[in-house]
Amino acid sequence: MLLPSFVPEIRIRDLRDLTRSRASLSEEASRIMSRIQKVLEDANVKLASVATNTVGKSGLAMLEALIAALALCTSNPQHRE
Repeated sequence: MLLPSFVPEIRIRDLRDLTRSRASLSEEASRIMSRIQKVLEDANVKLASVATNTVGKSGLAMLEALIAALALCTSNPQHRE
């Protein structure tokens, strides 16, 4: 005869699900940060040498400034130089 499997109570199962979800989201955030860093490096933007955290407050401010400058250059041909 087989012994019954242990099935934890619903609170424990929910807690385990939340823990797994949190770990999964954390891994996904790390993958996204790595992809951002790789795209910047491929575009020859060496943001990591200036900012320790590319997606931190100062890193994001620098990225927004780069995007604004690019938008200005593409919208106004006089600013291309």
